[in-house]
Amino acid sequence: SEAIGVIVDISNAKSLTETLRNERRRYKTIMKYSSDGIFIMKLDGSLVECSEQAAKMLGYTKEEMATLRVYDWDVMISPEQINSLISSISESPITLETKHKRKDGTVYDAQITTTAIWIDEYKHIYAAVRDITEAKASKLKLQKLIEEQTAMLNAKSIGFVHASNRVYLWANEALEKMLGYGAGELQGRSAKDVMHPDDYEEYGRIGYGELQNTGTFMGEARYIKKDGSVVWLMTNMSLLRPDSTDIIGAAFDVTEKKLAELELKKLYEEQQAILKAKTTGFAHLKNRSFFWINETMASMLGYTQEELQGQSTRVMYDNDEEYEKYGWEGYTELEKKGTFTKEIKCRKKDGSVMWMLLAMTTVDAASREAIGIAIDITRQKQLEDNLSMLVDEEVAKNRDKDMILQRQSRLASMGEMISNIAHQWRQPLNALAMRVQDVPLAVQFDEMNLDYATNFKTESMELIRYMSQTIDDFRNFFKPDKEKKEFDLRDSIKKANAIVKDAMKSSYIDILLELPEEELNIFGY
Repeated sequence: SEAIGVIVDISNAKSLTETLRNERRRYKTIMKYSSDGIFIMKLDGSLVECSEQAAKMLGYTKEEMATLRVYDWDVMISPEQINSLISSISESPITLETKHKRKDGTVYDAQITTTAIWIDEYKHIYAAVRDITEAKASKLKLQKLIEEQTAMLNAKSIGFVHASNRVYLWANEALEKMLGYGAGELQGRSAKDVMHPDDYEEYGRIGYGELQNTGTFMGEARYIKKDGSVVWLMTNMSLLRPDSTDIIGAAFDVTEKKLAELELKKLYEEQQAILKAKTTGFAHLKNRSFFWINETMASMLGYTQEELQGQSTRVMYDNDEEYEKYGWEGYTELEKKGTFTKEIKCRKKDGSVMWMLLAMTTVDAASREAIGIAIDITRQKQLEDNLSMLVDEEVAKNRDKDMILQRQSRLASMGEMISNIAHQWRQPLNALAMRVQDVPLAVQFDEMNLDYATNFKTESMELIRYMSQTIDDFRNFFKPDKEKKEFDLRDSIKKANAIVKDAMKSSYIDILLELPEEELNIFGY
């Protein structure tokens, strides 16, 4: 039996089959376990195959996916665009972002890496899809955080600094402006160059001690600006790493606040000094009771502050009548004007009397709440009383002196008047004396007759009437009228001249009167 056989070497074919089998297993593994969704599509957008993850991402089954085209889940692609868009994909991979719509209608952000592949000599599209919704949200959140931090670092009112060993490595624009420096001028400078020398050592010692213990430190200190002026900064510092001297700090300009605090502290100290003044008493009253009283006020009344705390002001007065009187008067004035000032007599704890000048200002009229300031004027009142006695004594003495002076003035006036009368009477008295002396001679020489006697009588009576008229003129002139009336000023001038003309003549003074002929009537005394 003969046979003819053909021997074929199939070792290469077996090797190729094994290779294909291994590639197939790898392909299935990738399609099954890849965390990305994998799509293989024809140029018309229909699916050749998709991975389980791809179907799961879209909420479909693989069977349902087989009936869909790419524009059914990619909201960025329309049916009209599909052919031109897919045809443009080359074998060079490209990555892009799009939005995919799930079966339930929700949309998520997708990142696609796609490339052209050849299967059975036909061009297909391979796409690996990744859900980047969370990643994109995280990216946006990070970007927002970076923007916020950048905005914070660039804030106009907050200074930021990075320093090491108290040397500025970096400072933002706000801190540079706070200290009056230009961009980058703080870099490399020591804190000693910009801090007030009185604060540098203590601030550094306390600050770095706190940083080592807790990792943070907040404090206020003075800094010297580039122009030499002083600014107060509040800094909040943190260690960058526990084992380093690097710190990150935020600074706030608190100059106005600090100056206000210092001014307030100064004002408080001044107020405390005033309230503790040894010469001025202060009291806060509520419903006429001591709500608060300073030591000086208590001491004025002979009490301690504790003894008067909460006590009624009745303890200051001698009796209920004075207490009610001053209370009614004081609070009535407070309700009307808001203030009340009066000198009041008080009774001290030991029973002695003191005087105080009390000035009160109302706080709340309804509750009779007021602030009172008191000064001890006991010594002044004693001096006033003594002075009043001295004044009364001096007034009495001066009254006696005035009476003496008045009497002397009256006597002088009377003497002056008598002198004027004497001048008026001297001439007529001489004339009358000569006529009286001529009577014996007339009898001796037998000249006495009726004519002589009649003439003697007439002339003598004329002189006597003149002298009597002079007395009346003086009496009427120095006796002012009690009621106003109309009189001729010329007559008053003539009478005044008649009184003084003889006195003037004795001093060789002649008076020339030039009076108008018409009346000069005046209404008066």
